[in-house]
Amino acid sequence: MTPETWPPGARDDSTADTEKAQRQAEQAEGERRRPPVPGWIIEEGVGDGLPAGVHVGGCYAAPKWPRALGVSREQAREALYQQVLACPHCHPDKDLGVVDSA
Repeated sequence: MTPETWPPGARDDSTADTEKAQRQAEQAEGERRRPPVPGWIIEEGVGDGLPAGVHVGGCYAAPKWPRALGVSREQAREALYQQVLACPHCHPDKDLGVVDSA
């Protein structure tokens, strides 16, 4: 019998410990390789490709790649000045100091 075909509970503790250590090492490696969260996100619109919104990095309402593009603080500010909508959940306009004068 190989370890893969052992009945449940028949594996020894050293095998379980080794597998647990391997899973933890793989998880740590995945965390280490994960790209950093961008400071600011521009959401691309559907269809026309025009920007649909600006978000603070990590906003739960921001779309995922490929509809989200990590941008610099200056690019996010410029998008807001060009009337791209600010997310109503994370309020990037307040964080960036862009106040609507209307």
